[in-house]
Amino acid sequence: AVASVSPAVLVPLSIARPSIVFISAWSGFIDRSVRIAFRTEEGVWVGEQRGMVSALEIELPPGHYTLQLEEPRQLYPALSSCVTFGFLVSASAL
Repeated sequence: AVASVSPAVLVPLSIARPSIVFISAWSGFIDRSVRIAFRTEEGVWVGEQRGMVSALEIELPPGHYTLQLEEPRQLYPALSSCVTFGFLVSASAL
């Protein structure tokens, strides 16, 4: 399982045809990762972290899936405000 210190944002995703799915999360306002993961029947696939961008590209058959977006570790000292970040999901049928 993918562990984190904050509650994960879960996003349902339905794929109608076999597709290449690309997901990415990023922020210019934080100096640590925002982790993305993709739940499939085979398990959890975690995105690759490069700088302030986390991304994952995966080939999926038709079905219902769950994207998971989370902060893997807490800031120290903790912030008392919200942090803005971007989130992209793209699916291209094969």
